[in-house]
Amino acid sequence: MKLGVFFIGNPASGGLFQYSLNILDSLKSRSQEVVIFNLSGPDYPQERYRGLFRTSGILRLVSFARRLVASTGNRLKVRSQNNITVDKADAAQTSSRNMARLLKILVKLHGVNLNIFTAPTQLSFLMNTPFIMPIHDLQHRLNPQFPEVSSDGLDKEREYIYANSLASAAVILVDSDIGKEDVLSCYPVEDSNRIKILPFTPSNYLCGDFSREELDRTRQKYHLPPRFLFYPANFWAHKNHKAIIQALSYIKKNHELEIPIVFVGTKTGRYNNYTSIQELIYTCELGDQVLYLGYVTNDDMGCLYKLAEALVMPTFFGPTNIPFLEAFALGCPVIGSDIRGVREQIGDAGLLVDPNSSEDLAAAILRIWNDEKLRDVLIEKGYARIRQWDFDRFVATLNRIIDDAIRNLQTGNTC
Repeated sequence: MKLGVFFIGNPASGGLFQYSLNILDSLKSRSQEVVIFNLSGPDYPQERYRGLFRTSGILRLVSFARRLVASTGNRLKVRSQNNITVDKADAAQTSSRNMARLLKILVKLHGVNLNIFTAPTQLSFLMNTPFIMPIHDLQHRLNPQFPEVSSDGLDKEREYIYANSLASAAVILVDSDIGKEDVLSCYPVEDSNRIKILPFTPSNYLCGDFSREELDRTRQKYHLPPRFLFYPANFWAHKNHKAIIQALSYIKKNHELEIPIVFVGTKTGRYNNYTSIQELIYTCELGDQVLYLGYVTNDDMGCLYKLAEALVMPTFFGPTNIPFLEAFALGCPVIGSDIRGVREQIGDAGLLVDPNSSEDLAAAILRIWNDEKLRDVLIEKGYARIRQWDFDRFVATLNRIIDDAIRNLQTGNTC
């Protein structure tokens, strides 16, 4: 049976892009069955998969698709003939239906029987063909106060995609037991067996083997201080950079200790609050302690984890997060949020803090900064914990889910 994989994501999308890469890497053993439909234009890593997968002619339509596909969440506006600004939701849905019809023809021409989407998109159900699609989180329901999941109609868009995909998907992928609980509590799903758990895994490019020369080269390249904390995240409000700045300010004022932190991630895009974070850094007089590197290469990312004293990630979102897994895999101690989902993901392999309390975060930073034995203990517990989510297990789980879906389609079963 032929599989059509719709690749969605770009490096700036962070974990979503790495998840898409992990999906493709997991399908290498069945590459002869796979046809790639690229919805990410030049962001699709063609060289990485050249000669491995067959690629559909959709590549020639990418610029058109990127303007129309709602999966990226773009909410453009148009002007009507009387010069009144109107929301483009209806127009976007019409365009997406047209794109779905075109894609359905291409899928049929390639003999594809089952589609796999690497990110949520309304194309999945508009094509009216069997499909597998992930739902990574329901934060527009759980944390609607954050604009990156609810403003400008994003909450309605998510509702439209999730409700319809849950009603028609062959399989919906979630990251954890809690992710499945959230889906089932928020949406009516007659057949819960269609919700399959595929836990996140560290990005496949990461490994623990970095030479001293590589680490030194990275330190020199970015002029890193001898010791520093690390946070790889785009500047969305839910990532909670604000709490880190406030915690470091508290430590500086009350403990006369200047602890450096390194940020990486994009500062552009909708709803990013990079400017306000920079203003807070200036107000707190932490300019000498905060180093922002922008986008870094995969190899440099691994070295930064290895060099850091700890990953500090006081996020408001779950259920689970890939950076915690990356830190575990690379021997970097973890500070994370004491919230549902993250609490279960980290367990006793990291320090948990209230993301609403900068003082709580400051206390955890001081503990991990001043206690080498604690860092060593957390590193070992992280190594033990990551064995639950290694890449081989991700590959085996995904392929088992696909095989079950194919078998059910062939026999007419619904789960």
